[in-house]
Amino acid sequence: MNRILLPNRFKKWGALMFPLGICVFLVIHIAGVHNWPVTGKINNALQQILLISSFFIALIGIVFLVFSKEKKEDEYISKLRLESFQIAALVQVIYLIYEFVKLALHNGVNEKELLVFMFIRILVAFWLVYILRYNFVLFKNKYKSLREK
Repeated sequence: MNRILLPNRFKKWGALMFPLGICVFLVIHIAGVHNWPVTGKINNALQQILLISSFFIALIGIVFLVFSKEKKEDEYISKLRLESFQIAALVQVIYLIYEFVKLALHNGVNEKELLVFMFIRILVAFWLVYILRYNFVLFKNKYKSLREK
C-alpha cells in the first residue's frame, strides 16, 4: 500500500484544493443558474471551463487528501484506511440506491442534468465519508492517547 501513497506534503495541498474547488464550483454553478450580478457577465464557454476546472481541482484535492502518507505510517494507519474505505463503500451503495429511487419518483423534464449531478454527489459522498471517518478516528485516538499521558 505504501508504494502508491504520496508524500505527506500533498495532504496540505489537498486540504487547500478540495474546499477551494468545491466553493468555486458551487458559486459558478449557482451564479449561472440564478444570474447573479456579482459575477458580471460570464459567457457560457468561460462558465463551462471554470466549472470543469474547479471540479477537477476539487477531485485532485480529494486524491491528495486520501492518498497522502501520514507523518507516522504504520499497520494501524493501513488498517484504518481499509476500514474507512469499506464503510465509505457501504454508504455509497446505500446512497446510490436512495438516489435512484428518488430519480425514479421524480417526474421532471431535465432528467439528464439530474442524473449527472446525482453521480457527482455519489462520487463526492464516497470520498467525504472516507475522509471524515478516517480523520475522526485518527483524531479520536490521538486525543485519547494524549489524555492518557
